[in-house]
Amino acid sequence: MVVVPLAAAGYRRLTTEIAEHIATVGRLDRAELTVDPSGFTDDLSSAEEAKVWRDGIRVDDHTQAISGRTILLLADASSSQWPITVATAKLREAGATTVLPLLIHKRP
Repeated sequence: MVVVPLAAAGYRRLTTEIAEHIATVGRLDRAELTVDPSGFTDDLSSAEEAKVWRDGIRVDDHTQAISGRTILLLADASSSQWPITVATAKLREAGATTVLPLLIHKRP
């Protein structure tokens, strides 16, 4: 299993530290996503938000670490779930067999 943090709400330090702790305690591998949420605002339509996340999330050079593996995707906070949906799709495209999302805070 590979632990991947997703700072969808911008709490990069929080997601990174929790991911590191889970990986250390569970003796799991770690990988990273590149997240650029520029263009995200609270007043976007669902389709616009999905596009922002589709354009803003990239799986870096961790394809070998992800390919054929189960991923624990650790997200900080979200109300729409678009960041998790898009990140899951991109991880699957990179070869992950399963993506298990863990959301720290579900916003209203």
